[in-house]
Amino acid sequence: MQKIDVFSALLYEFKTPHVPALELGCRLTGLAQRQFKTKLKKNDFAPSFQRLFDQDRVCLDELAEVILQRRSEHSYE
Repeated sequence: MQKIDVFSALLYEFKTPHVPALELGCRLTGLAQRQFKTKLKKNDFAPSFQRLFDQDRVCLDELAEVILQRRSEHSYE
């Protein structure tokens, strides 16, 4: 799978290339807003995932890159 494929799928789902970080984080993790914020503060997520939520909005292009990176890491395990 290529980055453009992942980005296209994300763009189809969210309808915009920049998604509010809190909304995206809750949808991706299945956590409520309060739980998600707590986990972010405690740095409970992988560093590459955690960095996505440093701003108010997440760029789907960056998320696509993280997804592909994580998939390649898991394929070698």
